[in-house]
Amino acid sequence: MNLIKYRRLIAFGKSLVCILAIGVGVWLTYMLPTAGFFRQVFTVVCIIMAFGLFGQYLVYFSYFTIKPSTVMLKYDQQNIYYNEQVIPLNNIEKIIHGHVPKRGIPGGVQGFRFQKKDGGLVEIPTYQLFTLKEYSKYYKVLEKIINKYN
Repeated sequence: MNLIKYRRLIAFGKSLVCILAIGVGVWLTYMLPTAGFFRQVFTVVCIIMAFGLFGQYLVYFSYFTIKPSTVMLKYDQQNIYYNEQVIPLNNIEKIIHGHVPKRGIPGGVQGFRFQKKDGGLVEIPTYQLFTLKEYSKYYKVLEKIINKYN
């Protein structure tokens, strides 16, 4: 059984960045009354991004920082295991580049998307917990084992 794990340090570091962005949002909220009209418009947009986007990511990254297990998914020669879901490799047609749609997060989150032979789609979100290098490495590994069955 092979495991695809994220590093807690990445989740913690991204949590700190989110806290910093939210702190900037709080500071901008206090600075709002002293700004001119155009600066107020710019400030409001920044505040919305700070709380709306980074606030959601802070929840995700904080959860993954304290989560007991760092395993995102498991795979062996016949199946991919995600949570309680078992996906047979011989039912997967290909792996697709792209983001997994998540409610409330514009553009979705990074993840693995598998096109099944019956036309269905299996999406496994990784929530930006991998560096680009790690994500690329895991993507290639999964692509390689899927191509063995096709």
